[in-house]
Amino acid sequence: MQKSDADVRVWDDNADNLTGFDPKIVCPIDKAPWSKIKAVVAAPGLKPSHPVIAMATTKNTPVICDIDLFAQTEPTSKIIGVTGTNGKSTTTALIHHVLNFNDKSQMGGNIGKPVMDLKSKVDYTVLELSSYQLSRAPSMKCDVACLLNISPDHLDWHGDMNDYIASKSTIFDQADVKIIGIDDEYSKSIFESQDNARSVSIYDENLPFNPSDFPRMKGAHNLQNLLMAYETCRALDIDHDIVIDRMKSFEGLSHRQYLARVINGVPYINDSKATNAEATKHALRAFKNIILIAGGVPKDGGLNGLDDDLKSTNMAVVYGEAKDDFAKYLNARGIKTQIVNDLSEAVQLGHKQAQDMRGEPSGTPTVLLSPACASFDQYPNFEARGDHFIELVNALSDE
Repeated sequence: MQKSDADVRVWDDNADNLTGFDPKIVCPIDKAPWSKIKAVVAAPGLKPSHPVIAMATTKNTPVICDIDLFAQTEPTSKIIGVTGTNGKSTTTALIHHVLNFNDKSQMGGNIGKPVMDLKSKVDYTVLELSSYQLSRAPSMKCDVACLLNISPDHLDWHGDMNDYIASKSTIFDQADVKIIGIDDEYSKSIFESQDNARSVSIYDENLPFNPSDFPRMKGAHNLQNLLMAYETCRALDIDHDIVIDRMKSFEGLSHRQYLARVINGVPYINDSKATNAEATKHALRAFKNIILIAGGVPKDGGLNGLDDDLKSTNMAVVYGEAKDDFAKYLNARGIKTQIVNDLSEAVQLGHKQAQDMRGEPSGTPTVLLSPACASFDQYPNFEARGDHFIELVNALSDE
């Protein structure tokens, strides 16, 4: 912003984060020159109830985020926006992978590079957009806007489902092409309210490809990701054969149902990005004979809604703030559950159980980290949690 000759003031609740800034631009809330402030650029996670946001509201000062600043730069590339409760990171990365032949594409937003570090001149810019970001990006205009799905999430930030749904829906406000998954009632309702929107459904009898051609992308949720990526790239006039070939070479994301290692035939799966029960549901449906590792900071509702998806779960190991509630839920549903303190203990116990189960009639077990929780009790983010899981798994003996 300073490079564009903007007069900038900065503030953070944590004084340590202000170290290194010119003291002349550090400005506490109560000393801010509100009559001169054109906009407050807020970090995405800053809740509407935060004093800065509340003060800006009373002063009729717009509250935006970095996504809006990027949009205001009027980038010349085609903008592809991807949102949804689950699957948006995988879909964003998949679309970017398909479009990035000859370095034609870049990816950012809620994944990859911070949006202000992206180039303004490139053929395609693929952005993962959270509900936080969309609620503060009125200038955002997508050439193609994609909504995968909606299920309850982030209600502590939004307050209720209506606000959450409304935030997601803003991705279509200025979009040229609208593509919407219609396999949940919330998204279907949005589709019905939009003009000239295109629908995507895993239940379509005439799929444009054979799902078995993508063995790295198992499960119904990944079929939705594939369909959304396909329809998006076709809307950008990318040839069918090119889209299919590029999708076949996509290896997936390292923290979304990613195969970390196989030990004596037992796969160890890193699904650290599953920060809510809905995301964990998809993983439970994708694997069999599961030893589930779950825990962290629980979302509203905990594991509610997983009753029908635990049939392939042989046992569970739970840790973190959620461990007692998760153990109670799982034990009540006949899942043998053990409580440990942290992920390190969970991996050790899950590994021992899995190796002991090899050769049993039920089949080869799968050790699955799919926490159904935020990571913030023990890790700064889900990436750090997933990286630690991989380190722990790589340190296991194969004897």
